[in-house]
Amino acid sequence: MKTVTKMGPKRSKKTPTKSTDTLDYSSFQNEFSPIKLVESPGLQRQGNLTGTARKLKDGAADLHNYIQSWNGYKTEGSNIISDIANIKLEKILENEESVDQNDKMLPESLLPLCEKLNNVLQKLEKITVKLSRLAEMCKGLAELEKYKGDGDVVLFQTWDIDQFVTVFSQISNMYEKEYRMKQFILENICHVNDRNSIMFYSSTWIHEPYIDINISLMLESVLLETNHKT
Repeated sequence: MKTVTKMGPKRSKKTPTKSTDTLDYSSFQNEFSPIKLVESPGLQRQGNLTGTARKLKDGAADLHNYIQSWNGYKTEGSNIISDIANIKLEKILENEESVDQNDKMLPESLLPLCEKLNNVLQKLEKITVKLSRLAEMCKGLAELEKYKGDGDVVLFQTWDIDQFVTVFSQISNMYEKEYRMKQFILENICHVNDRNSIMFYSSTWIHEPYIDINISLMLESVLLETNHKT
């Protein structure tokens, strides 16, 4: 006698779908934030970071601190630039109204301000050197990982070592160019004799044309990727 096995209703199996979206790191305008992966190798060893992962995480913290210091010195310099601009504009006005067109356009009151601005610039230069060293450190780690055959390994959540190299290098290059611009402003703002030039230099110091508008997003992405922020 045959045994009849009762069959229940078939359950439909859901086929998991894979996301084909990728992040385009070549453009700051696209998404730059990392995506947390549950099975990420980096997430499984966050409690005991060593080697490359440890150095990159420390480097990300340094990157954040250096940029915060830069912003503080930039604000300090902006206040000095404003004082210089006010003195220069006042002197230009006096010269326009004076019969003697040979009035001094470089009053002594500018000298201490120029000295203060030069001190700020020296601090900014030190930051650019530190950022450059971070970028070089990252490149050295990348060469080491590739030598070991681990160049494409995900160190934390979604980034491999090359993506860290790209971001650190781009940030370092931005601030190096911006430092050169600020150096040019220091060398010229006290010597110009027209309003437009003075206002141009003042505005350029504040708005920092060489630093990309998405610098905050880039920095945030580095901190999220290395789990400094969640």
